[in-house]
Amino acid sequence: RHSEVALSEIMVAPDARWSNGIGDVALGCVHVVLTTLSIRLASRHWTKRSATPRELWLSVVVPMYFATLAGFQLMGASYHLCAPKPTTLDACWLAYLALGGISPCLYGVALSLEAFRNNIAAAIASSLWVCGAVGYVTLAALQLDFATFFPWLPTTLNVRVPADAARTLASMPWMASALRLNRQRRAGEADLWLRFDGRGYAATPFDRAFDKEFENAFELIAPFPCWLSHSVSFLMLCVGVICNTFHFLICRHGRTSFVGHIILTLALLTMPVVMVFGGVPTGIDWMHAAAAPTLYLQATRCLRLLDRPYATTPAEPAPTTTHKKSPAIKHLHQETSQRRSIAARKHHDPLGLTELLNAWFDSPTLLCKPKNH
Repeated sequence: RHSEVALSEIMVAPDARWSNGIGDVALGCVHVVLTTLSIRLASRHWTKRSATPRELWLSVVVPMYFATLAGFQLMGASYHLCAPKPTTLDACWLAYLALGGISPCLYGVALSLEAFRNNIAAAIASSLWVCGAVGYVTLAALQLDFATFFPWLPTTLNVRVPADAARTLASMPWMASALRLNRQRRAGEADLWLRFDGRGYAATPFDRAFDKEFENAFELIAPFPCWLSHSVSFLMLCVGVICNTFHFLICRHGRTSFVGHIILTLALLTMPVVMVFGGVPTGIDWMHAAAAPTLYLQATRCLRLLDRPYATTPAEPAPTTTHKKSPAIKHLHQETSQRRSIAARKHHDPLGLTELLNAWFDSPTLLCKPKNH
C-alpha cells in the first residue's frame, strides 16, 4: 500500500492542471491516428516508381509533422499532470521544446513544396524552414535571455485600468492583491495599475498574482513578459506567432485555412489576456480550443497532398478538335486561358506572394533561352 501511494504521488502532482492535460491528451491521440493514416498514404509513394521528387519529400515530411505534433502534445499533457511547474532545462524539457518548434517548421516545408512550382524556390523555402527549426532548438539548448542582448525588450509591463473598469472588475480573485500593490482600499476609487514583472504565474496563486511575496517565483510555463529561449512563453508568443504568420503568407488553401491561421495567431496573442481573467489553466484551455480548428484544416490539407498526384507543372489539356485553327482564334484562346489561370491563382493566393516568387525564380530560365534568328 505504501508503494502504491508513493507511486500515485509521483505520477500526478497535487497542483496538476487537469483540463490542460486532458486537452493535450485528446489532441495528441488525434495526431497519433493521423500519423498512422499519413504513413499508410505515404507508403504508396515509396513503392511507386513514377513518384516525383516532391511526392517523395511530402511522403516523408507530412508523417514527421503529425508525429512531432503528437509527441509535443502528449509530452505537454505529462507536464501538466506530473510536473506543472518546471524550472530547469533537462533532456525531457529540451525534447518537449524541440518537438514544439520543429512541428510548425515541418508544416512550413509541406506548404512550400505545394505552393512554389519552381524547384529552386521550393528547395530554398524548405531549407529556410529546416534552418529555422535547427536554429530554435539551438537557442533553446543555450538558454539565452534575449533581454540581456536587446535592452529595448520590456522585462516589466504596467497596465493602467481606469477607475470605472476597476470597479467592474472588483469581483476578480486578484483584485485584493492589486489593491495592496496600489495602496488602495476599494476598487474604483482611483485608476489601478497592474504590474507584470516577469514572474512565473503558474507558480503564483491566482488570488495573489501581484503580491511582492511571489515576485521571485519562477517556472518555464507561463512567465510574462519573458524572453528566455527555453520557456513556453517564448515558444508560443515568438516562435509560434512568427511561424504561423509565414504559414499565412505562403498558404494557398483558400479562404477557410486563411481564417484558421488568423484564429490561431489571435489565440496565441490573446492568451496572456485570457490568463489575466481566468488564470493560467484557462489561458492554455483557450489556446487549445482555438488551435483545434486550425490543426484540423492543416491535417486535411496535408492528407490531400498525400492522396493526390502532385506535379511540378500542370498538365496541358488534351485537344478536343483536330481541325486547324486560325491564328486569331489561337491567340484568343491563349488570352482566355491566361486570364482564367490568373483568376484562379488570385483566388488561391490573395496576397500574390507565391506567384511573385515563382515568377522571380522562373525569370533566369526565361532569359537563358536561345533567341530565334
